[in-house]
Amino acid sequence: MEDPREKNERLWMEATEKEKAEAPVDKNGFTMKPPITDTQCILMCLRNAPCGADKKQVQKLIDYYSCD
Repeated sequence: MEDPREKNERLWMEATEKEKAEAPVDKNGFTMKPPITDTQCILMCLRNAPCGADKKQVQKLIDYYSCD
């Protein structure tokens, strides 16, 4: 009969190996974020719009790109 601690450690190692296999890694060994769409990029930029931008215009653009 397998010791519960050994079983937990084995399961954790299997899960960790599976995650490592699925995530892409750069040349330095760091995991990379999955790419985002152009629309997601636009929305991210609009939500972080500088203070000098017209708030109503920015909100209108966010609403426009969020509906797609």
